[in-house]
Amino acid sequence: MRQYATTLTLSRRDVRDLMHTANVIYRTGIKEMNKDLLISRISATNTLISLIFLKSNKVALATAVIGLLLNMSVNEKQMLTNLFIDGMSFCEDLFYFMDENPEYDLVRVELPFVEYKFDGEPVRFVCGEGVVKRVHTEDGWISLE
Repeated sequence: MRQYATTLTLSRRDVRDLMHTANVIYRTGIKEMNKDLLISRISATNTLISLIFLKSNKVALATAVIGLLLNMSVNEKQMLTNLFIDGMSFCEDLFYFMDENPEYDLVRVELPFVEYKFDGEPVRFVCGEGVVKRVHTEDGWISLE
């Protein structure tokens, strides 16, 4: 496991899909550990799944989530759950920020990640409070730092 931050540029739809996918992973993957249901409920694009979670598609993401959890101790699962909840909370805040500011079509945000290896391949999750660096409007980029 390793933790780091990366700055990404996300569209309004990316932010919505990220929030939804995080919620689905938490409820269906982490809490219920139901791989088939998780696959059916993930609606994010493969591009977003690759950008955020480092997986090529929803099947690979669901397989990694469930596989990780099955191979973790109780303490490791609790740590991942706590980190994931912190990240999910920020994803919701970011969604509401974009929703309350319809003039913003893009956001550049520094996101904290926790990365694991499953079957030798990385999978990562937003794991805490990010920092909105810039927002984009029809007039260009605005720095929020």
